[in-house]
Amino acid sequence: MKRIISGLVAAGYLVLGFAAMGVGGAILMAAFVVFPLACIWFGKELGDYTGSMSLQYINAKSPARLVELAGWVILLLAPAVFLVTRMLGGR
Repeated sequence: MKRIISGLVAAGYLVLGFAAMGVGGAILMAAFVVFPLACIWFGKELGDYTGSMSLQYINAKSPARLVELAGWVILLLAPAVFLVTRMLGGR
C-alpha cells in the first residue's frame, strides 16, 4: 500500500512539474522523488546497510521505519517547496 500511495504522490509531482515548467520541470521532479521513493520502498534494505559511503563509514543499522519516515518527509515537503518557489519566480 505504501508503494502505491507514494508512487501516486510522485506521479502527481511529475505532472505538476510538467505543468509548471514543461519537460525540464518533470525531469527535475523525477530527480527529486527518486531518493525518497527508494527510502519508502526499500527502507529495510537501506537501513540494513553498513560499510563505506563517500568519506564516512556507517557502522550501525538504521531502523527501517525511520528510513521510511524520512522518505515520506522528503517526498511530501521538498518537491512541494521547490515547486512553490519556482512558481513564485524564485531561483
